[in-house]
Amino acid sequence: MESLRFILLFSLGIVLVLLWNAWQQDYGPAQTGQRQTTPENKTAADIPPSIPAPTNAPEISPQITGATQEEGVIEVITDIYKAHISLRGGSIVSLDLPKFPVSLKETYKPVRILRNEPQTLYVAQGGLLSTSPAPTHDSPYTSPSRAYVLNPDAESLEVPLYWESGDGITCARKICRAPLSMAGRP
Repeated sequence: MESLRFILLFSLGIVLVLLWNAWQQDYGPAQTGQRQTTPENKTAADIPPSIPAPTNAPEISPQITGATQEEGVIEVITDIYKAHISLRGGSIVSLDLPKFPVSLKETYKPVRILRNEPQTLYVAQGGLLSTSPAPTHDSPYTSPSRAYVLNPDAESLEVPLYWESGDGITCARKICRAPLSMAGRP
């Protein structure tokens, strides 16, 4: 009886090793000869061949540089949210929902959807992919004002951002807050 238990345990061990090896072959780490692509090492050469590689594309980095006060931040306040838009790239670097508290115990603290904090970095970036000069996620923009507030009687709010290249090419980017009826709500 004791030898039967030993044989069963030994067989179970062999089956577990075989399962482990099969799992590693199917779902394990990639082979050492293959190059893994991560956001940290993407370059302009990693863009699919159907899109021409831009001549002005900088290296993509996970660090957001557009939230410092020296570079300029635009504050946008509406009836639904409070946002901060960086003039470096036109990125939305923070988005709060003042009417919605984090919890019932912390009613003074609004829900923050987008944030530019190192521990929980989550921002909305944008740019253009072009072979001629075009704004990227890191291009400097200008705006006529540093604060925009939605009037209670207004239905929408537009935040204009302007970019100009050294060649005289200009680009206007508008970040809009549409009325709720346009956003699919009654």
